[in-house]
Amino acid sequence: MKLRTFLGLLLFICTNVFTEEQQLISHAAIGPEIYCVARTKVGGTKQTGVLCGGRLTFERLKRYGWYLGADALYASGTLNGHSSGENKIRSTLSDTNFEGRIGYTLQHKSNCGFSFTPFFGIGYFRETNNFSRPKDIPVHFCNTFSYIPFGFLSHAYLSSHFGIGINFKVRYLLQHKDKVTRDPEFKSLHLHYQENLQYRIELPLTYDQCIYNRLWRFNLVPFYEYRNYGPLANYPFDFIETKFQIYGAYLQLVFLF
Repeated sequence: MKLRTFLGLLLFICTNVFTEEQQLISHAAIGPEIYCVARTKVGGTKQTGVLCGGRLTFERLKRYGWYLGADALYASGTLNGHSSGENKIRSTLSDTNFEGRIGYTLQHKSNCGFSFTPFFGIGYFRETNNFSRPKDIPVHFCNTFSYIPFGFLSHAYLSSHFGIGINFKVRYLLQHKDKVTRDPEFKSLHLHYQENLQYRIELPLTYDQCIYNRLWRFNLVPFYEYRNYGPLANYPFDFIETKFQIYGAYLQLVFLF
């Protein structure tokens, strides 16, 4: 009896909650972003820390129409850990990212307004890791690369106010430059690495509310990101495989138009 009641309630929600078609709306959004970083290198070096910053987003969404999107991110924080020799190390990691996307939105004309948007684009990423400990090796790393992002966005309404989605993105690296400065022995040099694919998955939670006769949206977006810079022979020393495991979330105030 309880199972029948639950299934009946679920069916009612899926088919009768909405009286009007949920429309996609273009928007601009801004808000803070925070994420935990675990940086590891083959051989035993490991660092962890938290980065804080902000994200600015613009997206043009239209049912069965072209999609345009752009993002800008800056975040910075301190990483602590140990080297392969178990010596304590500390550094300041900063991420800067600019990305533009184009795609096409498919939206089912149903009560939940489910939408699916495949996309691709172009992006630029700058990652600096400046070591302050040990003090006798204050090496600075500046890794920059351009890339092609591709993946999809999706969204569905659970009620007239709440929505949920899944976003997935792959970065295909095009060209990179990893510059090393302040090395006591070599001063300045460039390293190269294998350009492996990078991944990011997001679970956006949205809340729509009419305030003073204007529709506003709030986004809470938990995410996971994986970066892998593969090993490669270099001179005067080789690049050691380096991985980033990143968990975080960003909160945005969304201006709908």
